Amino acid sequence: MNPDFNGFFFNTQDDANSEQDEQYGKGSINFEDLSFDDDFMTDSSSSISMDSNNFYTDPYQTYGNNRNFQSAMPSPLEISPETPKTTFNIPIINARRYGSSNNRVRINSIPMGDVIPFGSRPIFPMPARLELSAMEMFRPRSKKNRPLEIWTSSTIQAMRTDQLFNELLSNRSSSLNPTALKFIPSFFWPNKDIPFVDIVFDFFRRKNNINCRFLHKLYNAIQISTISDMYADLVGVRFITTNVLKVNKGAFARLLGIKSVDGGLFHKQGNFPTHSFVELTAEQAAQYCEGIDLSSVDFDEVRLLVHLPGIFTNNCTEPQVFAFQNSKQR
Repeated sequence: MNPDFNGFFFNTQDDANSEQDEQYGKGSINFEDLSFDDDFMTDSSSSISMDSNNFYTDPYQTYGNNRNFQSAMPSPLEISPETPKTTFNIPIINARRYGSSNNRVRINSIPMGDVIPFGSRPIFPMPARLELSAMEMFRPRSKKNRPLEIWTSSTIQAMRTDQLFNELLSNRSSSLNPTALKFIPSFFWPNKDIPFVDIVFDFFRRKNNINCRFLHKLYNAIQISTISDMYADLVGVRFITTNVLKVNKGAFARLLGIKSVDGGLFHKQGNFPTHSFVELTAEQAAQYCEGIDLSSVDFDEVRLLVHLPGIFTNNCTEPQVFAFQNSKQR
């Protein structure tokens, strides 16, 4: 007796087919152990296709409806050797592993773990390539079209260096080599001395563009601050620890040509907050800047900031800055 129920074949003979014996062994099924109800014969969910080239893997279709078919398994389907093997896609885990402890991100001196979930730690991928041919190099604008106004700062601490800043702008012999200072974008800057006045008017005070974004200006101003304390006072920004950035808002606004200092730099839509910088309180500063002279920091004219994602630090690189800036443009 070989009953057939909607494509399910059960071998109930004591002597099974020799070919199946060789693969699966002998056996018998006692129909008293099976449980069916009246709906089983008309339940389309329990049918399967016997075509080995197009068989279904849905559990209901393979094994029948579990509500109706409870205590038996069908005989294995015979699939020809020519049937393509089923492939499985391994799910991608929602985390990335950093390669070494040097790549761990620190926020407020707290190291993050090796495995960083996407939801907890932003990842800023580098673009596939840079179209360097489309990037023009730095060229000063015509001096005839440049207004050389005498800048007067709106804050007391910046006023102290206004005269020196204006004198440097009027003296074209005062120059810097951007390549030697490792300005970014590196392909934008020629390897030669450029008058300080040209760098100020034709880079720092230019409207933001692909080669002249806020993070480029901030990074390059910090590079200038490494020349001497005098230049640090003129540009208004410098790192005092690996993560803590000291900002003299009047001096930095003067460098960028910003008249509305607080609105342009520290308002929620200003340059620092929109690039993920946060200000430190006096209590936080005492904790993170232990042993550092903070007598000039009043948390108004001179403030302390950290980059919340931990990317923009004293030892960040051009690719890191570029990748973060690129992620902000999406």
